[in-house]
Amino acid sequence: MQKSTSLSGIGETAWRSVTIGLVIAVMATSCAGGIGEAGTVADKITVTFDGDQCAYNGPAGVPAGQITVILDVEDQKDHDEYGLAVVTLDEGKTFDDLDAWPSTGQPPWAQLHGLLEEILQGSRSEMTVAAFEGPLFLVCFTAYPVTKTGVLGPVEVVD
Repeated sequence: MQKSTSLSGIGETAWRSVTIGLVIAVMATSCAGGIGEAGTVADKITVTFDGDQCAYNGPAGVPAGQITVILDVEDQKDHDEYGLAVVTLDEGKTFDDLDAWPSTGQPPWAQLHGLLEEILQGSRSEMTVAAFEGPLFLVCFTAYPVTKTGVLGPVEVVD
């Protein structure tokens, strides 16, 4: 299932709500690649795209505190823009719940910790995310049209 919208004319707050909703709404699509380096912990997460698919082969965990999240689309030409959302879920909710969420709105039990949006093809962008609880889930999307391309995780937050 795919959702689309025009990015022009949408306010930043509305765009973020729409983006997260769209990202979460079509979670049935799987991402290429998974969590790698089982048992390792690092303070950076790098997600890359290969066409429509996102991949993460980093550590299985990150230390509690400030972490760097990088979206690398340097070698991409398939879409105009790319994006990545970092979310956590309320206790009792799982990847499967997130995957099954049918609405275009953000679930009331999902918290947005960071959003990289409108990242142009051929670029690399990063943000700092406060991660004190986990696990973290990484939700990937492309634009024109805005389409959720996958979700990665969980990435554990280690004290």
